Amino acid sequence: MIEAPVQLLRIILYEIVRTEENHFEFIALLDSDGDTPTGDKLPFVPVKIRFKRLSTSPRVIYLSALPHLLTYQSQRKTTQIASEIVTLLCTYITGYGTEFVYPELPREVVRNLAVEALPSGLIAFELRDGAIAYWLNLILHHTFIRASSVSLPSIPALSSRLFAIQHSHARCCSLLRLAHREQLIILNQPDAEPNQWRFISPATISWLDASSQLHLKSSSERDLVSWLLRALDAIVEPSPLRAKQILLLAEEGSRLFQVLHQTHPLFGDFRTQPRDRIHAHLALVLATQRMLSQLLHQLSASAPKEL
Repeated sequence: MIEAPVQLLRIILYEIVRTEENHFEFIALLDSDGDTPTGDKLPFVPVKIRFKRLSTSPRVIYLSALPHLLTYQSQRKTTQIASEIVTLLCTYITGYGTEFVYPELPREVVRNLAVEALPSGLIAFELRDGAIAYWLNLILHHTFIRASSVSLPSIPALSSRLFAIQHSHARCCSLLRLAHREQLIILNQPDAEPNQWRFISPATISWLDASSQLHLKSSSERDLVSWLLRALDAIVEPSPLRAKQILLLAEEGSRLFQVLHQTHPLFGDFRTQPRDRIHAHLALVLATQRMLSQLLHQLSASAPKEL
């Protein structure tokens, strides 16, 4: 199973470009790290095909500098290579569903992926709302493989910093239990541990409206969605995060959740909105609880359901 946006983009880029014989420089780039017994170089790809998440845009955009790397293997211009790769990618996206190249990739993601060659020679990948909904569902329903915990070095006020994250996790849990009591949602096991919680009602989340846009339109919701995707990328990458990186990531999620909680209180005007909108918002709270729980585990800290 592909678990994160950065993994899927890496596989798309690898599977498409390596099939083109004229991109000999790409094969040479991979060959520089050796080969696996099966001839598949994919395990080496994370070292060579890196993505940078564009943090200055409210949209979910990833940048790849692969054309710059390939320039060193040939005499062609970076912009020419970038244009060729984007043409290949767009052909693949347009022809998806005809078992072209790599049909196992999630249909929702491929059909909601925009690719562009930038004047700088970088390739920009944008995940539109339909693709983002796919990843939100994955976080909601996927049981994370608990990574090995790390030991935090001596950090000033560490206990209070961890408590703030634990408080946000507990607040997520209390909001979901409250929503269950108010019958806005129905949890399968409200008295069980939160990592076992699933929505019985609604059985599926309608993340998208009639215009194929996310119901989560406010800035506080979109900021939290963006953080969830960054966190998912971070915890599945081959290079493990250091303890301080995990702490900072968890603190950011905790802060963004608190902003969300303040701007969208469960009672009041929010209750008058359409049910699909309310369900998507509460599903975002559950996805946040899942991710904070994972990060607290990696910090060797408890994830309390109440404080």
